[in-house]
Amino acid sequence: LNMAAMADTKQIVSIDFGSFGSQATFCLPNNPSNYLICNGWGGMTSCPDDSTKKKTLTALLWNKKTETVKAFGFEAYQLYAQYVGWKNDIKTLQVDLTKFKEAKKLKKIQKGIDKKQGDFAKLFDDDDDLVYFEHFKPHLMGTDALMKDKYVQSTDGSTQMSILRLFELSLIEIKKQVMKEADRMRKDDKLDAFPTDLKEDQILW
Repeated sequence: LNMAAMADTKQIVSIDFGSFGSQATFCLPNNPSNYLICNGWGGMTSCPDDSTKKKTLTALLWNKKTETVKAFGFEAYQLYAQYVGWKNDIKTLQVDLTKFKEAKKLKKIQKGIDKKQGDFAKLFDDDDDLVYFEHFKPHLMGTDALMKDKYVQSTDGSTQMSILRLFELSLIEIKKQVMKEADRMRKDDKLDAFPTDLKEDQILW
């Protein structure tokens, strides 16, 4: 360890980056046994047993058009399921419009399309073009795992991203959640022993 860095450290954060789920904990440098688990992950957080129920899914929802992360974890999983479901429903209803000529029937179909599009607009933007990545850690098992040309396919097979980029983006999202959760706990007085003016360069990751 860099002892000079440790001298300025006010908080230690440990990240468990798993094949299925990921989690982070934080503690004070002089009291590592008194640690807190990062909660508040978006989406469902229920896993089969107590040891993993507070983890979030190691998954990333990526917007190809804007080249930004839409969501991470179980939130990414749920949003992508909704995204694909609504897209398919709208497409099916639009096909139905070409099959019928009866005005009453067409009006009902159009009403269904309008509702689906309204629900879609509550969570997604018009320029959203989303792809989903999950369970990419096992790709590190190969001998060329850390090479920049090691790519992982999205679940729909339409997009590839380098394994290093996937890890980088995921760790950034975990870091954001740690900072957000630590700030929330301080405001709720659950971190009374932790510094209130914490800066990122005072954290040992």
